[in-house]
Amino acid sequence: MKKLFVFDVGGVVIFNSPIVEDFCKAANLEYDVFLPIWQKHEHDIHAGILSCQEFYRIVEKETNIDLANTNYIVDLLKVKANPFIASCILKLREHGHRVVSGSNTIAPHWSKIKSQNPNPLAVFDKLYASFEMQRSKPDVDFYQYIIESEGFSPKDCIMIDDSKRNLEGAKEAGMVTYNYLLDNDNFASFLEQYL
Repeated sequence: MKKLFVFDVGGVVIFNSPIVEDFCKAANLEYDVFLPIWQKHEHDIHAGILSCQEFYRIVEKETNIDLANTNYIVDLLKVKANPFIASCILKLREHGHRVVSGSNTIAPHWSKIKSQNPNPLAVFDKLYASFEMQRSKPDVDFYQYIIESEGFSPKDCIMIDDSKRNLEGAKEAGMVTYNYLLDNDNFASFLEQYL
């Protein structure tokens, strides 16, 4: 039976880029100072409510650090595709499944990822990005939006993400979940039931 597979991008389709840590190093900020600021605004950034520039102004106000001539969140993103996951996605599609992305991201990151050659997102049937949906994981409506847009029953949808926290919303939406932690052998075994 045809299933809908929804893959997170950062940490799954591309290897994780340590943006928060790299931001702290580049801005000469203490991690423990910056992390709560990031966590407080992360949802709104990913949902497209708050731009990078607006976020920089907040960081400046709370830390007295000048970020006027920087674009760290974008410039520090490292894009390195995960070839194992790309091959899994193509195999699922060959077996008739629908495979889409479901990613918390921002417009400039999305553009940077798609501009890579080859484009690691080209393996998908369709792309769902939080800033375009104006919804962010782990909110259940993020998953419901994709499920309803694709016309699947939640029980026929599988969400693959590297974040346990993000998978909670998927479970609440009625999806099957897999917490991918670069455990390629285990993930290949999990997929066998669908191939």
